[in-house]
Amino acid sequence: MTTPIYVLDELVQNQAQPHVTVNSAIRRLEVLASRRVLDKDTSTPPGSPAEGDRYIVGPAPTDDWAGYADQIAYYSGGWYFIQPETGERWVVIDEVAIYEYAIGSPSGWSLVSTSGGVTVAAANVSYTGTGSGSPTSLNVEAAIQELYALVPSTPPYDIGLFLPGAPDADDIVVRWVAPRSVTLPVNLTGSYAVAANPASASAVFTIYQNATSIGTITFATGSPGDVGVFVFAAPITFVAGDVLAIRSPVTQDSTLADIAITLKGTR
Repeated sequence: MTTPIYVLDELVQNQAQPHVTVNSAIRRLEVLASRRVLDKDTSTPPGSPAEGDRYIVGPAPTDDWAGYADQIAYYSGGWYFIQPETGERWVVIDEVAIYEYAIGSPSGWSLVSTSGGVTVAAANVSYTGTGSGSPTSLNVEAAIQELYALVPSTPPYDIGLFLPGAPDADDIVVRWVAPRSVTLPVNLTGSYAVAANPASASAVFTIYQNATSIGTITFATGSPGDVGVFVFAAPITFVAGDVLAIRSPVTQDSTLADIAITLKGTR
């Protein structure tokens, strides 16, 4: 007997040389698990195949492949074949692409995606609505473009920093190293600096990119002395490896402490 889906030979009671059946099934399962083939659309078996070579047989197969169009051919001391199921997706290595198999009309393999992005095989997919006014078709390509439009062209990248306790005078109190390109906007719009204990006098922190001053954060005297105000004249881009540093005021404030800073940037 064989299995119902992929026609793997099953062991029978007291079978002679059961390892032959088991090893053959393992080879077949290995091919199914890989979901990868070397090539597609070739109809002639290669002259010197290696053990484990796999192909999607082309539309007009010849020689040992005759009669196995669109099936998966794999070499294991000889050519063996797997009839794919509808909905199976296989990677075609030489195209760096994914194909999906379908039985019916149309039948065969359809391109699903490539390394360069998504390719939609059919622009419209039939759909049965369940309520009044429900659409009967969906334009997949248009829907994908709408989804792409929702993705920001400059993804957000926020930098969270914390200065515990009361900062020492005239000292680098925080350093952050950029892991990738990050741009901070003019005036650091959308950024925040909040202290748990407000300042008793005006306290100005200086922001550096590497060794260059690029802006300040000022905690004013009195209320709201716990909220910092940013001065940042122009957008600045940090590349991977750049260091953002903050230097404390020349004179230590007697009360300002425990400052949380979040810089709102984009990638």
